[in-house]
Amino acid sequence: MERYKEKDFIIVDDLIDGGLTFVNISQVLKAYFPKNKVYLIVTHGIFSKGVEGLSKYFDGIYCTNSYQDIENLVGGVYTKNFKQLNVF
Repeated sequence: MERYKEKDFIIVDDLIDGGLTFVNISQVLKAYFPKNKVYLIVTHGIFSKGVEGLSKYFDGIYCTNSYQDIENLVGGVYTKNFKQLNVF
């Protein structure tokens, strides 16, 4: 595990809804590597619970607009570490 000390982590998946699975992964990574950055990249972002709660677990969250535009997120709330990539 020593070789991961200075590495950033990127979690990539095709779909996110509430995000609990990704939060759990991030928490484990941060427990072992508190100084490392953790990024989340997803293709289809449903974000049924918004992204505000997720943003405290990730240094960056990226998704495409394949499911919805950022303005349509729950409450319209998004954070500075959230970036939508416009592909449609």
